[in-house]
Amino acid sequence: GLPSAKSVTGNMVVGMITALSLLTSASPVDASASICSVLDLDPRLCTCTDLPGQRVVADCEVPIKVHALNFTDSFGIKIIAQPCEDPAKLALDVVERDFAIDVPIEKITAGTEVLAPIPGLSFQVPNVGQVGLDVDIAFDGTIDELKVKIGLNACVTSGGQELCGQDIPGLDGILPFWIVNGDFNFGHVCAVAP
Repeated sequence: GLPSAKSVTGNMVVGMITALSLLTSASPVDASASICSVLDLDPRLCTCTDLPGQRVVADCEVPIKVHALNFTDSFGIKIIAQPCEDPAKLALDVVERDFAIDVPIEKITAGTEVLAPIPGLSFQVPNVGQVGLDVDIAFDGTIDELKVKIGLNACVTSGGQELCGQDIPGLDGILPFWIVNGDFNFGHVCAVAP
């Protein structure tokens, strides 16, 4: 059977992070662009739908394959964004079906940073201890320069000090892993009447 959520190993996380390739960047767009075209998400992994009221929903299904554990799974992330609001808003829902994990993160406004643990997803790092996987969000700016970072990170308290991502031995270069990471200009999209 599958390993329990509590016994997920470092190899699992490396496999999961290797599978996540949703990195986006801002790109020049014309005046008739939609919010989805500005975000430019990887269409192999995400569907993006512009909604009435200058909102967007992006559904991303990320395959997780860890050959060493003969483990295959998927990690779902739904992003609902309202970049034209003042301040801009977004909400996320992170889902892992096999372990019945559903982490809604609501009411995120521009100017907010969130580090939300994903209950049940943790792994053992040698000489450090049990490390929990987190959703890491940084969201700031205005419609003309909205900085959006949505990704995975891991934090642990070791020796009385909190270590996250690249500060954890063995995770440097692996975490944090940004699914969305860019400075986006929605000004021309938001200027158009909804």
